[in-house]
Amino acid sequence: MKKSATILTLIILLPLLSAIATPTTEAQDTPTIANGVTIWSPCNRTYSQNDVIAINASMACMLGGNVFYNGTAIIDGISYPLQMKSGQKHPWDPFFGWLSGTTTLPKLPEGQHNITVTLKTFVEVILGGPAMAGEATVYFTIADKTPPNIALNSICDVTYNQTNIPLNFVVNEPTTWIAYSLDNGTKTDIVSNTTLTVTTGVHSIVVYANDTAGNIGQSEVAHFAVQPWPQTGNIVVLTAIILAGMAAVVTLLVTLRTRKSGNRPAE
Repeated sequence: MKKSATILTLIILLPLLSAIATPTTEAQDTPTIANGVTIWSPCNRTYSQNDVIAINASMACMLGGNVFYNGTAIIDGISYPLQMKSGQKHPWDPFFGWLSGTTTLPKLPEGQHNITVTLKTFVEVILGGPAMAGEATVYFTIADKTPPNIALNSICDVTYNQTNIPLNFVVNEPTTWIAYSLDNGTKTDIVSNTTLTVTTGVHSIVVYANDTAGNIGQSEVAHFAVQPWPQTGNIVVLTAIILAGMAAVVTLLVTLRTRKSGNRPAE
């Protein structure tokens, strides 16, 4: 009877002590606190892609051989178990202490993310659920430091017989600005695929794009040539000249052969 009364007293007092949760590491940014749970890491800020981000959360808990712990972290909708650890807040208090859950985050893509940490304590002799549970959610961002990738689908190493040249390309992410530079000239703003009007000769072109995070990317330098075919009228004239020349050569050969036959002595 005394054991049940003691446990009941601990359960009643435990919510009042939730604010004294002790972290296992020092907080370097402002922690997130909600429902008795403190998330020390990650914090509500922007991280670099190269940062190793660890989850470190804690809450007040009961201590004792009949108390069990559980912790999970839901990262962008995917649940991960936490490594649990408990300890005394004060050497003289064997009944109340702290509970922490830790793990290292997997490599996350660029953009916004959220983590919900749930910590629970179970008492062996109590049925129907945990003696105490709390959860908190933190939002943070992985910085976008990657420039957009621009792939040219036309123009590369091609000779055109016209001066109107299609410029077709694909950018792998949303953009706020796109431009091209022809022959190392001034950047010309465009919205999407377009048609260029260029002069006869060999040219080079580069396409630039700015993503929503401010990263500027550029395509590889593409080279192409413009060599229009002769006009139809010129082709007709040239063909006529060639045919006339061939006819003249044939006539001359026939004439020479006839004269040679006429000068042959009689047998």
